[in-house]
Amino acid sequence: MFTFRLEKVLRHRAHRVDEESRELRRIEGEIVQLQVMRADVANDIMQLSAAGARERARGADVDSWRRLAEWIDSRRRDLQRFEAAERELHKQAERQRQRLLAARREREVLENLKERQRRLWAEGNRRLEQKELDDIGGRAHWNRAAAGREAPVPVGGEA
Repeated sequence: MFTFRLEKVLRHRAHRVDEESRELRRIEGEIVQLQVMRADVANDIMQLSAAGARERARGADVDSWRRLAEWIDSRRRDLQRFEAAERELHKQAERQRQRLLAARREREVLENLKERQRRLWAEGNRRLEQKELDDIGGRAHWNRAAAGREAPVPVGGEA
């Protein structure tokens, strides 16, 4: 029976690939959340800007206009923070992709080694079985010849 001596290492590498993949999915999930939050803030800014335009057209007082402008500025700063956080998460995701690829390569190397060793083991077993069958066949042939039932055929086919 074939046994791969590095099976524990292979299982560890496979586990590491799973961990790296989960971490990448987590980061990508955070990016999606930030994109949703950023879209909400951008929508707020558009609505507040439209409300500000209506207030100006209506002739609102300076105090309410100033508060609205401050709120819009606050939302723009939020938007900039979200954009910066998203850029950082994209960088993090790229680094995580590289770690995942490295882990996959390490696992594939061990899987290829395991498959190669399994093929060599199977080929060795096949050769051993063939040798045993040849030995059994040869002994049976010589036993029949010794019993007088059949004359041994010399190598080279000369009779």
